[in-house]
Amino acid sequence: MEYSKALNYLTNSCKFGSKRGLDNFKKLLKLMDNPHENLKVIHVAGTNGKGSCCVMLASILKEQGYNVGLFISPHLIRYNERISINGQYISDEDFADIIGVVKDKAEMLFNNTNDFFSFFEIITAAAFLYFKKKSVDFVILETGMGGRLDSTNAVDNPIVSVITSISFDHTEYLGNTIEEIAFEKGGIIKKNLPTVLYCQDKKVYNKIKDICDAKNSSLFYVDEYNEKIISMNVEETVFSVKNKYADYNCIKLKMSGKYQVKNACNVLSVVYVLKKRGILIDDYAVLKGLEKASFAGRMEIIKRNPLFILDGAHNYDGINQMADFLGFIRNLGYNNIIALFGVLKDKDYLKMFEMLMEVCDKVILTKPVNLRAVSPIEIMKGLSYNKNNVFIEDNYKNAVKCALDMAELKGCVICVGSLYLVGDVKRYVKEVLM
Repeated sequence: MEYSKALNYLTNSCKFGSKRGLDNFKKLLKLMDNPHENLKVIHVAGTNGKGSCCVMLASILKEQGYNVGLFISPHLIRYNERISINGQYISDEDFADIIGVVKDKAEMLFNNTNDFFSFFEIITAAAFLYFKKKSVDFVILETGMGGRLDSTNAVDNPIVSVITSISFDHTEYLGNTIEEIAFEKGGIIKKNLPTVLYCQDKKVYNKIKDICDAKNSSLFYVDEYNEKIISMNVEETVFSVKNKYADYNCIKLKMSGKYQVKNACNVLSVVYVLKKRGILIDDYAVLKGLEKASFAGRMEIIKRNPLFILDGAHNYDGINQMADFLGFIRNLGYNNIIALFGVLKDKDYLKMFEMLMEVCDKVILTKPVNLRAVSPIEIMKGLSYNKNNVFIEDNYKNAVKCALDMAELKGCVICVGSLYLVGDVKRYVKEVLM
């Protein structure tokens, strides 16, 4: 299959939307000789931080000398970003080849049973096939929206299940209470296999603990990471941590924000479990892996003068964490902070916007290039206070130019609200404005 045809096939599969349930997907995997069965998988679910957790783990294991497959979503610019080995995205040729294999098997099933497959199922199956073909040592596997019914949950014997920060998102699919959402995320927990849980809400802990007890899964959890930030700037954070699973001094992170320190602490708990399971990981690999870890579109600086930051915060909890970092930015002397905000309809966008207004000087409302995007006018209608510092620019390219003009040389522009918007803005800034 040609690469362009593979892209068209994936794009067309998006019209089927998301699917819940694993039965049909397992039929597809069986036709492909179950490429997932012998992979050594670290399975990661959560609302926020799961991508960062995956990237950090992959970097640590790579630093140790292992060949590490990484499956994450969504992509920012190209589909290939979702599937990588040792930091190298899958090539166009390999991508086209494996999508072609999946397409043939999926169409065979469709002709026999009328079962169709969603975009995420197709790309997940392709990742399994690619990692098997390349004989990787480990696979870091990020779930999509949920966990229990996610296509990645076809893996039934992960080395460890990892659950990151859980908060409200995708409530129409995952439930309206934090316990219901935790139940869906906790669906990746497997019988007699260990689970690592991010330090968080007691209600979440209780739900995950109940699932672990029912499945005889050892739960690795601490109430406090006991981390201490030694120094922090826009490009690097240095911290120490000491708890029952980790004891490290002067850990360096290039991934900015206090919340990334907590994500790193969660990763250190995972490292502890991997070591208990007989996997060699030395302290040098841990420290160097964390220092080298980077994640596109998450507090990513793409331009200076003015400072231009991309952040994939796409729910209230993510915006709240980002707001804390913007407070730090302001203390560094960036006194003119302009937010570029575009969001999808299924988000709590008014609450997200209100948080932005508390920490930004001006907000420019724009629209991600996505059928599910909410219009800036719709957001503006919901506002109940002074709108003098709120501006509308439907076209994201014009919105970028407007934000840069407002920020001037010593200001800061932050693009948030949707990863679709972040990806388009990143491409535009790098290809046109730099």
